Formats: sequence, C-alpha cells, structure tokens
Amino acid sequence: MNNYYDLLEITKTATSQEIKTAYKKQALKFHPDRNAGSIEEAKLAEERFKLINEAYQVLSDPFKKTRYDNELAFEHARRQQYYKQYTSSGNYSESSSSNQNTQRNAGYTYQRRPTTKKKQPTFEFGKTELYIVLGFAAMFVVAYFLMNVMTNYSYSTYIEEAKTAIDLGDFATAKNALEEAATQKEKDAEINYLLGIIEVKYKNDYPDAIHYFKTALSYTEKDDKETRLKYHNTLAETYFFMNEYYLAIEEYKIVGALGDYNQTILMNIADLYLEKIKDYDKASLYFDKIIEKEPKLVEPYIGKAVAKHKTKDYKAMGELLNKAIEINPKNPYLWYYKGFYFWEKPISDNEKTKDKQNACESWKIALSYGSEEAKNPLNKYCK
Repeated sequence: MNNYYDLLEITKTATSQEIKTAYKKQALKFHPDRNAGSIEEAKLAEERFKLINEAYQVLSDPFKKTRYDNELAFEHARRQQYYKQYTSSGNYSESSSSNQNTQRNAGYTYQRRPTTKKKQPTFEFGKTELYIVLGFAAMFVVAYFLMNVMTNYSYSTYIEEAKTAIDLGDFATAKNALEEAATQKEKDAEINYLLGIIEVKYKNDYPDAIHYFKTALSYTEKDDKETRLKYHNTLAETYFFMNEYYLAIEEYKIVGALGDYNQTILMNIADLYLEKIKDYDKASLYFDKIIEKEPKLVEPYIGKAVAKHKTKDYKAMGELLNKAIEINPKNPYLWYYKGFYFWEKPISDNEKTKDKQNACESWKIALSYGSEEAKNPLNKYCK
C-alpha cells in the first residue's frame, strides 16, 4: 500500500494548503518533461508523477482522506500484529546463545541439538483484533454514508437553485448551478431536462432543447412513469413551438400510453388535428374519445362541431351545438359558432331573414357571455 504522505513528504497533520503546496513541489520535481535524460529515467519519473497525482487526489478530498487514513491505520495494525506473531514463534533467544558460549569456554563438548523446522508465523485474530476490524468497518460505513449524503445534499441544493433561477428568469445562474450539479452526477436526467428548459425559454434553441430532453429520457428508468410522462410532455410542447405538429402528436400519444389518455392529452391531440393539421376526421375521432370519457364536458362537443363546420356538415354541427347548450348554455363559444351555423346552413329564400336574425341573436348572446370574437360578425353581418 503506497504511503501518500511519504510521497508528498508531509505529515498526517498537514493542512489543505500544505498538501497543495507539497503536491506542486513534487509534481514539478518529477514531471516527465523535466526528467527526460534517458528512457528509463523518464519512465520512472512518469510513474512517480502518476503516484503523486493519485496521492493529491486522495489527500485533498476530506472524505477520501478519511477513508485512506483508516485503511492506513488498519494496515499498520496488521503489520504490528504480524511482527508480534513472528518474533514470539522462533526458538532463538539471546540467553540460549550466551549459555552455549559459556559451555564451550568451560571445556564442555558442544553437541548441536537436533533442529526442527520453524513454524511459519500465522496471523491469528483475537478479540482485540476483531474489535479493531469491526471498528474500522464501522468507520468505513459511516464515511461512505456521509460522503453520499453530502454528495446528494450538494446535488439537490444545486438543482433547487437552478429551478428557482429558471422561474426568476436568471438563466446564467441556473446554468452555473447545473454545471456544479453535474460534477456530483455526470449522467443525470434532471440536469439535462433543466438544461433543455433553459434552451427553450432563454435561447429559443429548440433543436438543442430536444437533444437535452431526449438525453434526459435515456437516463430515466423505464419504470419511472411519472418522470417519463413529464419529459415526453415537454418534448411534445417543444415540437409544437417548432411547428412539428405530427411529432408533437406522437409525443402526446406516448404520454397517453404511459398514463392513460386523459382529457388534456386527448384535447391537445384533437386541437392539433383541427387547428394545425386540418385533418377534421381525425380531430372528430379524438373529440369522440373525450366525449366517451367525459360526456358532461361541453368543450369536445364544440370542438367536434367546429370540425363539422369546416366540412360543411351543418346537420351534425347543429346537433352537437344543441347538445352543448343542454350541458352549459352559458358557454360563449357555443353561441359564437351557433351564429355561424344559422348564417351559413343552406336554407330557402323565405327563411333567410329568420336565420339571419337567429345568427345575430346568437352572436349577441356570445358577446354577453364574454366572447370578444363575436364583435366581428356582429359588426360585419348584423348592422
């Protein structure tokens, strides 16, 4: 086991500044560029230089230093025990040698005693040694626990700082906090997700944002549905900003598959087909799915009525708007579209005045319930 203190020529009580100074001194002394006299000399210097760097990386980190000191102390205790066992197992002693010399000097004939092969010393554990090992093991566990707690604390602190900065619009601070968090966890989903949010809100750089969101997904566990829902939903919204409506729909469908198609997801898909893609049949299909799940919700009836208006299916449009009136007669949008239903549906000449009157009345009702859009057809058709 390398003694890092000896390598840096410092003591265990050295301060962090003393460790740094010693490292610079030894690194400069054994840098390969300064020891290129011969191939062998350069090789030895390079190996020493690597060890010096290794020593600094350990001793400059409080947690690594504590663990290393424990390992070093255990190694020292083990060697001491081994030495104790070795010296107590041999037959040789100074007193026996002295007696043999005395016998020779007194005229006695010396006969060599038959020798027996010495037993190889063995390292035996007693209660004391067991307690030492258990103590060091406990210290390792505590040190490891503290190191992980501190790491997670720092990571969580930086993440919360980044989220707060994003909410405040301080994107430079948010990015710096995320860079610090990345030193704690390199491959992390939430860091990449928040970097993507910064790209969307601060730079409007949607392709880079997409890259970050997809990277976040790649770092997310397959069974973490809640997180994956959030990331796919954000991807869908980003594709929407990019006018990539088909890709947005695909992401919404993934969200639906992960968390069951709820009203919001179905409405997003239906609106995209209706307003952006102009696929009125598919829009109607998804409005029907919402109606099936939420038959007392007025919005999907209005949405499907608009789709039928686009395809000039006035009969279906009228039925849907009448159903919406039964559910919520004070919804301004249904009266807004009811006006166009009366104004545009085919009628005979003698009914024209009556339908115009119904159309204008519908737009007035829509305006009274808060539809500012109703002002336009009122001003245009109802003077």
